[in-house]
Amino acid sequence: MALQTTIPPAPWKVIRVPETSSTNELVLTKFNNQPWCCAIADIQTQGHGRRGREWLSPAGGLWMSATLPPAPQNTNFCTLTMVSALSVLRAMKKWCSDFHRPIENSNDNIRSDISEAIDCLGIKWPNDIIDHRNRKIAGIIAKTWFEGSVPGPIVIGIGINISNSIPDCLKATAYSLSHLFETPVPNSQIMSLANFILPELKNDYNQLCSKSFTVFKNEMSSQCLTIGRQISIIGPNGSKTHGYAVDIDDQGRLEVQNPDKSHTFLDSGEISIRNYDSSI
Repeated sequence: MALQTTIPPAPWKVIRVPETSSTNELVLTKFNNQPWCCAIADIQTQGHGRRGREWLSPAGGLWMSATLPPAPQNTNFCTLTMVSALSVLRAMKKWCSDFHRPIENSNDNIRSDISEAIDCLGIKWPNDIIDHRNRKIAGIIAKTWFEGSVPGPIVIGIGINISNSIPDCLKATAYSLSHLFETPVPNSQIMSLANFILPELKNDYNQLCSKSFTVFKNEMSSQCLTIGRQISIIGPNGSKTHGYAVDIDDQGRLEVQNPDKSHTFLDSGEISIRNYDSSI
């Protein structure tokens, strides 16, 4: 059963359901692999992030997948995920401005400002949205689907913790917008966030395809909270190195200064990245 949601911005087609196993699968099957379509679920039972990691998707969050047209052959797919993260972050900030109002903390009566809370959000290279304490608020993944040997639509999967509960075992590394704002976010407002995200995704994707990542480089560098931090880099084989994140180059690679002062450029498809901990 589909649920009613707000009217989506053109050219998007949107379906919202109370529960599904995967919004990625739902958007492809429901809309027959068409681009500019979106599936939203109140609950997602088999959500996953990068490298197949489980993404808990209970009621109270925004769990959605959106399809884009196949990318030109020369498109750097790694930069697509980064640009999509920028789209989501920018949309969240616009949504918060629309949702903006002074709020009162029920415990200590300290008045807060939602705009100040949202300013502490940024991107953990390459594709997570975190707060200033490195707690994950949202994750974005991109996948290309093929129809035989022909590239099909690109699917952007987006998961945002808004008013959903965070398990105790994850509270050190995950956070929600309602906790950040110190106030519950109504369900109607949760659904409205999707209408802020979709136009940003479309416009940024068209820019990326018609130009290149260079048009996003400065914005990505300014919004990336990884830059200026000591980091640990976990390779696909479990190898571990440390360094200092310097900048992002025109190809979306993370420039890292190694302990010997040499510089390495990391590709997002090859590594995982965490805050540096000398005990690791």
